[in-house]
Amino acid sequence: MPSGSCPVLAGIVAAIINSTTIGELLMTNQTETTSKQPTHTVYYLKAKDGTDKSDWIKVGAAWEHGDKDGLNLSLTIMGQNIPVVVRKNKPKLD
Repeated sequence: MPSGSCPVLAGIVAAIINSTTIGELLMTNQTETTSKQPTHTVYYLKAKDGTDKSDWIKVGAAWEHGDKDGLNLSLTIMGQNIPVVVRKNKPKLD
């Protein structure tokens, strides 16, 4: 590759020449989800007085990781946006 060339820019130009769609241009790799829409909704369960049922109060959204081993959560609690990452536990090697 010539000095000063940018592999990312070269890839974009090659994709445009090959009539790739804009959605394909914006994907970074095969393990990421292509949708920007949340895959899950996050709720807070508030107990109701006099019953064993709860009110489900929406407090955020979640996106599943491309490797299916976790979630990125975006919570809105008391007017504050709180990012949270959840990962699957991996066995400890002894």
